[in-house]
Amino acid sequence: MKTVALKLILIVTAGCIYGAGSYATESGYQGLLVEPAKTLGPQAMIDHKGKSINFPQKNGKLKFVFFGYTGCPDICPMTLGKIKSLIKELGPAGKDLEYYFVSIDPQRDNVEQLKHFVNYYDKNITGITGNPRALKALENEFGILTRKFQGKSAFAYTLEHSVFIYLLDRKGQLRVMFPASASIKSIIKDVELLRKNDNELAQR
Repeated sequence: MKTVALKLILIVTAGCIYGAGSYATESGYQGLLVEPAKTLGPQAMIDHKGKSINFPQKNGKLKFVFFGYTGCPDICPMTLGKIKSLIKELGPAGKDLEYYFVSIDPQRDNVEQLKHFVNYYDKNITGITGNPRALKALENEFGILTRKFQGKSAFAYTLEHSVFIYLLDRKGQLRVMFPASASIKSIIKDVELLRKNDNELAQR
């Protein structure tokens, strides 16, 4: 498989930092292929049920990961709505997939807030939080960019953040990045292609 050259352009708008990409199409992937796959250092985090978790786990399942915060006014609800539709569209074919929403706002997004937020969209989505240092380390692993705009009080602030849906392979490596505008159809095609390629590698 040929190496894909990524050229990311950051655009600040509507309270978020969007990512657009130009990339080679020889790979066959609809999203932005990360080649070689990026190994991610797991961090000690907490899920929305209060359970400690080293994230991302290497448990043999494909993973979708999205970073945001529960107070996000637009792009986070829109993207989680897309993930909800993706889960529904995949149905039983998505049994080897896991879905994670990682909060970039540990000051306001406690476990209970996260639980209420992710359950509103789909109970298959796991909310992730942790202490600020661990979260920042995890953001750096994924290359997340954030910017804070302080309001009139300590808790009155907004956050801008990069917006990608990340697809991890069975080894917990970052393989494909989807911009917020990616269609459900194109995401499903990439899931199928990643499964196929992973199975071929496992048989060698």
